[in-house]
Amino acid sequence: MPSDGGSSDVDGGAPERDGGVLEFDAWMEPDSGPPAPSCAWVWLDRGGPAFQPHACRPGAGVVDGMLVDPIAFFSELVSGRDPDTWQSVMNEIEGELWSCGVGQQRGSGGDVRGRLFLPTGVCTDASPPPGDTTAIFLGVRQEPDCWSHPADVVDCP
Repeated sequence: MPSDGGSSDVDGGAPERDGGVLEFDAWMEPDSGPPAPSCAWVWLDRGGPAFQPHACRPGAGVVDGMLVDPIAFFSELVSGRDPDTWQSVMNEIEGELWSCGVGQQRGSGGDVRGRLFLPTGVCTDASPPPGDTTAIFLGVRQEPDCWSHPADVVDCP
């Protein structure tokens, strides 16, 4: 007989079920659904010269053809999108941002960043000018005044 007092018989058969409630062992985790996103859509205005309304297509944050509320505009663009996929989302919405005068920061390798640049009185259009390959690659007009009012839009701790 084993030292734990149990049976030493091994029958090799399948364990029987009694139809009772399944109990969780310490190693089993209950299914709690998909994990919560680790990133979040945010709007952290870093300040700078006052935001300048810019011509824009109809939608949230646009009044009489002018972008007047960039937070509402951005929120509509990312509504329902997973913030954990923020790089692909930011790539997808870039044309919409540019069409309303908003620039988007990209790194020196062209990798998208979670920072936007808003039009201001000293830079009325922060989007890259057509034909300026450097500005298009970097996502924002290449004039220092156009980097003066940034807003961070994603937070990944």
